[in-house]
Amino acid sequence: MTMEQSFKAIKKKLKKLPLKAKEKLLTGAIRAGANTVRDEARQKAPVDTGLLKRSIQTIKGNIKYNRLYEVKFFVVTKSKIKLRGLQKSAFYAHMIEYGTIKMPAQPFMRPAFENADKKSIEAAHKYIHKKMEKFTRSL
Repeated sequence: MTMEQSFKAIKKKLKKLPLKAKEKLLTGAIRAGANTVRDEARQKAPVDTGLLKRSIQTIKGNIKYNRLYEVKFFVVTKSKIKLRGLQKSAFYAHMIEYGTIKMPAQPFMRPAFENADKKSIEAAHKYIHKKMEKFTRSL
Protein backbone atom coordinates (compact mmCIF):
# COMPACT_ATOMS: atom_id res chain seq x y z
CA MET A 1 0.00 0.00 0.00
CA THR A 2 1.38 3.38 -0.97
CA MET A 3 1.49 6.29 1.45
CA GLU A 4 -1.30 8.05 -0.48
CA GLN A 5 -3.58 5.00 -0.26
CA SER A 6 -2.78 4.66 3.41
CA PHE A 7 -3.72 8.30 4.06
CA LYS A 8 -7.01 7.80 2.20
CA ALA A 9 -7.79 4.80 4.44
CA ILE A 10 -6.92 6.89 7.52
CA LYS A 11 -9.21 9.68 6.31
CA LYS A 12 -12.13 7.24 6.12
CA LYS A 13 -11.45 6.00 9.65
CA LEU A 14 -11.10 9.57 10.97
CA LYS A 15 -14.64 10.41 9.87
CA LYS A 16 -15.95 7.76 12.28
CA LEU A 17 -14.12 9.14 15.32
CA PRO A 18 -15.56 11.73 17.73
CA LEU A 19 -14.30 15.31 17.38
CA LYS A 20 -12.10 15.26 20.51
CA ALA A 21 -10.43 12.03 19.38
CA LYS A 22 -9.73 13.55 15.95
CA GLU A 23 -8.19 16.65 17.49
CA LYS A 24 -6.02 14.61 19.85
CA LEU A 25 -4.89 12.27 17.08
CA LEU A 26 -4.04 14.98 14.56
CA THR A 27 -2.30 17.18 17.14
CA GLY A 28 -0.14 14.24 18.18
CA ALA A 29 0.70 13.44 14.56
CA ILE A 30 1.78 17.00 13.86
CA ARG A 31 3.90 17.02 17.02
CA ALA A 32 5.53 13.73 15.96
CA GLY A 33 6.44 15.30 12.62
CA ALA A 34 7.83 18.42 14.26
CA ASN A 35 9.88 16.29 16.66
CA THR A 36 11.80 14.80 13.74
CA VAL A 37 12.90 18.32 12.75
CA ARG A 38 13.85 18.99 16.38
CA ASP A 39 15.90 15.79 16.57
CA GLU A 40 17.64 16.56 13.29
CA ALA A 41 18.48 20.10 14.49
CA ARG A 42 19.89 18.71 17.72
CA GLN A 43 22.13 16.38 15.74
CA LYS A 44 23.38 19.22 13.54
CA ALA A 45 23.88 21.79 16.32
CA PRO A 46 27.52 22.49 17.12
CA VAL A 47 28.42 21.44 20.65
CA ASP A 48 30.59 23.45 22.99
CA THR A 49 28.79 23.23 26.32
CA GLY A 50 25.71 21.38 25.05
CA LEU A 51 23.39 24.19 26.07
CA LEU A 52 22.39 25.03 22.50
CA LYS A 53 21.57 21.40 21.75
CA ARG A 54 19.41 21.11 24.88
CA SER A 55 17.63 24.37 24.11
CA ILE A 56 16.19 23.09 20.79
CA GLN A 57 12.58 22.18 21.56
CA THR A 58 9.20 21.63 19.98
CA ILE A 59 6.49 23.95 21.27
CA LYS A 60 2.81 24.20 20.46
CA GLY A 61 1.77 27.58 19.10
CA ASN A 62 -1.09 29.53 20.62
CA ILE A 63 -3.41 30.40 17.78
CA LYS A 64 -7.04 31.30 17.30
CA TYR A 65 -8.99 28.47 15.75
CA ASN A 66 -10.35 30.05 12.59
CA ARG A 67 -10.62 26.64 10.97
CA LEU A 68 -11.24 23.20 12.41
CA TYR A 69 -8.05 21.29 13.33
CA GLU A 70 -5.73 24.26 12.90
CA VAL A 71 -2.66 23.47 15.01
CA LYS A 72 0.88 24.82 14.77
CA PHE A 73 4.10 23.54 16.27
CA PHE A 74 7.39 25.37 16.19
CA VAL A 75 10.90 23.99 16.52
CA VAL A 76 12.77 26.72 18.34
CA THR A 77 15.75 27.39 20.53
CA LYS A 78 14.32 28.46 23.85
CA SER A 79 16.34 31.31 25.27
CA LYS A 80 16.12 30.08 28.86
CA ILE A 81 16.29 26.48 30.01
CA LYS A 82 17.03 24.81 33.31
CA LEU A 83 20.37 23.04 33.45
CA ARG A 84 21.44 21.34 36.67
CA GLY A 85 18.96 23.42 38.63
CA LEU A 86 20.21 26.73 37.22
CA GLN A 87 18.53 28.99 34.67
CA LYS A 88 20.81 29.10 31.62
CA SER A 89 20.43 31.11 28.44
CA ALA A 90 21.10 30.02 24.84
CA PHE A 91 20.57 33.55 23.49
CA TYR A 92 23.26 33.07 20.84
CA ALA A 93 21.50 30.47 18.65
CA HIS A 94 20.83 32.92 15.83
CA MET A 95 24.47 34.01 15.83
CA ILE A 96 25.59 30.43 15.26
CA GLU A 97 22.93 29.82 12.61
CA TYR A 98 23.65 32.96 10.56
CA GLY A 99 27.18 33.86 11.68
CA THR A 100 28.56 37.22 12.78
CA ILE A 101 31.28 39.57 11.64
CA LYS A 102 33.75 37.61 13.75
CA MET A 103 32.61 34.04 13.00
CA PRO A 104 31.21 32.16 10.01
CA ALA A 105 27.71 30.70 10.00
CA GLN A 106 27.20 27.14 11.22
CA PRO A 107 23.62 26.47 10.12
CA PHE A 108 21.79 23.74 11.99
CA MET A 109 18.09 24.71 11.92
CA ARG A 110 17.63 25.31 8.18
CA PRO A 111 19.41 22.11 7.11
CA ALA A 112 17.42 20.17 9.71
CA PHE A 113 14.18 21.52 8.30
CA GLU A 114 15.22 20.77 4.74
CA ASN A 115 16.39 17.21 5.52
CA ALA A 116 13.51 16.13 7.73
CA ASP A 117 10.60 16.52 5.30
CA LYS A 118 10.12 12.82 4.43
CA LYS A 119 10.98 11.71 7.95
CA SER A 120 8.35 14.10 9.34
CA ILE A 121 5.63 12.71 7.10
CA GLU A 122 6.62 9.15 7.96
CA ALA A 123 6.64 9.94 11.70
CA ALA A 124 3.17 11.50 11.50
CA HIS A 125 1.93 8.54 9.46
CA LYS A 126 3.36 6.04 11.95
CA TYR A 127 1.85 7.95 14.89
CA ILE A 128 -1.60 8.03 13.28
CA HIS A 129 -1.53 4.29 12.56
CA LYS A 130 -0.44 3.46 16.11
CA LYS A 131 -3.03 5.69 17.77
CA MET A 132 -5.79 4.84 15.31
CA GLU A 133 -5.66 1.22 16.42
CA LYS A 134 -6.08 2.31 20.07
CA PHE A 135 -9.01 4.62 19.26
CA THR A 136 -10.83 2.04 17.14
CA ARG A 137 -10.38 -0.67 19.81
CA SER A 138 -11.83 1.62 22.49
CA LEU A 139 -14.99 2.39 20.46
